[in-house]
Amino acid sequence: MSIDILTTFEIQRTLDTVLAGSYVNIALQFPDELLAYSTDVALLLDQRSNAPDATVKRTFYILADTTYGSCCVDEVAAEHVNADLVVHYGRTCLSRTARIPVLYVFGNPPVDMDHLSTSVSTLIPFATPILFVFDAVYSHSAPSIAARLSADGFKDMVVSVIDTEVGVVSSSAADDSKTSYGRKYVIPEGRELSEYTLLYIGAESLTLTNILMTHNSNQSFSYDPALKVAREETASVNKLLRRRYVMVQKAKDADVIGIVVGTLGVVSYLPLIEHLKRLIIAKGKKPYLIAVGKPSPAKLGNFMEIQVFVLVACPENTLVDSKEFMQPIVTPFELEIALVSNKEWTGAYETDLAKLADRIGGEAVAAENEGGGDVDDDEPHFSLITGGYKQRKQYQAEPSQDHEGEEEEAVVGADGVVAIRKPAGAVSKFTMNSAAAEYLNNSRSWTGVEVKLGETAVELATEGRAGVASGFVGEGTE
Repeated sequence: MSIDILTTFEIQRTLDTVLAGSYVNIALQFPDELLAYSTDVALLLDQRSNAPDATVKRTFYILADTTYGSCCVDEVAAEHVNADLVVHYGRTCLSRTARIPVLYVFGNPPVDMDHLSTSVSTLIPFATPILFVFDAVYSHSAPSIAARLSADGFKDMVVSVIDTEVGVVSSSAADDSKTSYGRKYVIPEGRELSEYTLLYIGAESLTLTNILMTHNSNQSFSYDPALKVAREETASVNKLLRRRYVMVQKAKDADVIGIVVGTLGVVSYLPLIEHLKRLIIAKGKKPYLIAVGKPSPAKLGNFMEIQVFVLVACPENTLVDSKEFMQPIVTPFELEIALVSNKEWTGAYETDLAKLADRIGGEAVAAENEGGGDVDDDEPHFSLITGGYKQRKQYQAEPSQDHEGEEEEAVVGADGVVAIRKPAGAVSKFTMNSAAAEYLNNSRSWTGVEVKLGETAVELATEGRAGVASGFVGEGTE
């Protein structure tokens, strides 16, 4: 299908932004489905931004095959070419970036206004308060859709807004206090968010899943302009929440937790990783930090000793269906519920990394001050997964503070426990911190060639065969 490159890729708007901000090195990030148009777009921008008598030469770079997901701005690849602006094309998770200004170009897919109006009016009564949200690719049609629904009779409606420019010179300052999952909306004073019915315009995607999870107390409807299908989403939300609740219970049973790095550009990802490590250690569990690019069953299957993974990624990529993985993959929010004793599962959900980093940081400090919490280390807990009691392991060292300065004798036992004996007879014990070594010693089924040292008779060495496998010397004559 042929498309109008000038309109679809907003060539003039991009040029205006580049010239207004005096940007020199511009990175153009394309998803796989739009990569075929990348050279045409780059050539157009280069020709129209570099006049023959220009004193500054602007260079446009094409970014493809992103490190993690095409919905995220690939700041790492952009910094390799010293880019001072990234133009991101297609669908996006709208995650805030930390280092480079971003211009979003969503495209302009068509919307049948008459069919949308009829479908929505059939599902939702006109008097219903509506919170109108949409996929980023329908940002260009959102004002027209809101005006059409208002004219149809939906007068009580809050319309969300998407920032198409983040950090660029021509953009206005963002109001983060009113921003949720990259979309801004204002609930009128005296009203509550729970009073509104959510209407989403866009295809079934990770964006829809994220919005439904974070607004699971609201009745929700969606309309897909491409398929021209409208439906209620509440039942699917409840099913997904039940599935995530099971993940929380599995995380509670885990003693070894792998923190998987799923982004290198989203704001607050580094503080969140550090706070998660501190919280895991404070709870007496063992953390491993893993960076494998895009997670896959084959990659994560190499870490057999890890019992659960927590994926630190953008809000859309953090919700992973881990049925194909050997171990469950949870979100930072789910791990928080599993580790913090006074937190209960209420159904409310959070995927914003900045909010999670602030909250988990405070909980990590509290856990460290309490020495791992108010639960006895030796007390087993009841597992809803196994239906029985599970003894918790302790991977942190807890030596005795008595008899400081005295000579010590270290004895390593076969079970991996180091006993420190002091002259006064006191004993301190340290548990070895290597979960991988423990797994290798206790769980592997093959331990190598059987040595049988001292059990076999000594014999003289004899000369073996010579040649290659396809025909040894003397083969066939013996």
